[in-house]
Amino acid sequence: MDRRNVILALTGAAAAPILLGTVARGQTATDMLDPASYTADTLQIGTLAKTVSQIALQNSKSPVVLRFAKLEIDEQTAVAQSLTNDADPPPAALTDQQQMMVQSLQGLSGAAFDIAYIKGQIQGHNQLAAIQSEFLASDTDITANPVHVALIAAAFIETHLSVLHALLPIVLATG
Repeated sequence: MDRRNVILALTGAAAAPILLGTVARGQTATDMLDPASYTADTLQIGTLAKTVSQIALQNSKSPVVLRFAKLEIDEQTAVAQSLTNDADPPPAALTDQQQMMVQSLQGLSGAAFDIAYIKGQIQGHNQLAAIQSEFLASDTDITANPVHVALIAAAFIETHLSVLHALLPIVLATG
């Protein structure tokens, strides 16, 4: 994987969120996140984010949520391709809790969906920020591909959180 490809792929989705949901690793704060676990966790959250964003394209009428969801789908595709070195990576398996979240979002539409989607994205971004920090604290091999992705993702997550917090009042106002 070429770092420039990751940067270019993520640059096009700078205003998109990365994730939604929880990661069930069962690790404590003192555990170090190895590259395989980092990759699996990131792919799982990415699959969840892509799945709920595909639902957003069907269930939302908000132009900002629709644009956000489209960018999210593109971004998660690029991240998965970068982490797997696969042009068409399969989706990661979701936990039972994540599958229930997907099902609950499928039952919503309009403003109720938009609010749940944006709030979920904020929650997920906070969780992914913690994963990036944990991984980067434990793996400082700047030549490793997962470190490249984590460095770029960490920077984008902060931007995404700013965008999400700006969108929340917009979707709340329509609800």
